[in-house]
Amino acid sequence: MVAPSKSIKEEASKPKLKSLKARIQGIKKVMGKIDQTSIREDQMKIGERLRDVKRKCDELRLETQVIARQSAFNRIQLGMPRWSLL
Repeated sequence: MVAPSKSIKEEASKPKLKSLKARIQGIKKVMGKIDQTSIREDQMKIGERLRDVKRKCDELRLETQVIARQSAFNRIQLGMPRWSLL
């Protein structure tokens, strides 16, 4: 009995190899899509958080201005110079 030559074995395994490569490529594509989707979702969440921080910063800036105006008004009513509070 003669063993089959390498070329026959290689040719028999080529369809399996092609099938395996195709499956691997398919899985990589799906993984890439999942990664892109999760990256986009994370970017949207980060953008939302940044907008919230900016909005809060603007609110605090306005509140600080109101406090400064009220402080100035109180000093005027009391007749106190600004530097006397230091």
